[in-house]
Amino acid sequence: MRGRQPKRLGFRVGDESKYYVGIDPGLLGGLAMVNCLGHIQALEVMPCFAGRVDPGALYRLLESMTKDKDVIVYLEKAHCMPMQGRVSIMNYGIYAGFCEMALAALALPFEMVVPQTWQRVMFSGIQATIKDPKIKAALKIQRLFGLDQFQLTGLKVKRPHPGLIDATLISLFGLRQNVKAANDPDV
Repeated sequence: MRGRQPKRLGFRVGDESKYYVGIDPGLLGGLAMVNCLGHIQALEVMPCFAGRVDPGALYRLLESMTKDKDVIVYLEKAHCMPMQGRVSIMNYGIYAGFCEMALAALALPFEMVVPQTWQRVMFSGIQATIKDPKIKAALKIQRLFGLDQFQLTGLKVKRPHPGLIDATLISLFGLRQNVKAANDPDV
């Protein structure tokens, strides 16, 4: 994948054959895979059909992304948010369940991570006065990679895809956790 790669992510390299996949399971979610150096290997929007996440396409996408690779997957844990409707909460839980089903069917190791945990780590260096987590995420990605590869082509809107941004930050969080554990025996 072309684009700017990070110069320094603030951690040492761990297992050089490992890949880290981050999944934002929402309807506007995404999947991202980084290698042990923090370089983006894959960016995919959540596969959808008829306004719903397509579980079969999600399974095939994960299968092709992770084929013949040693991966650890980090899946954002589903939770309800204030002002979110009951149907929206139910759908988000269903989509997270589709992700868990695909990961289990592919026998991929995965960890659930709540948004506050990965955001606390990945938003370091972003002004505390900025309250919107989507803006913080876009700023962090812009600093690390630039926003060009996170824009969807063919759309009138020129905003980066929030699911791809979150999925990338979740995968980088996974990389940091694993490198920290490998380099610190007390973890």
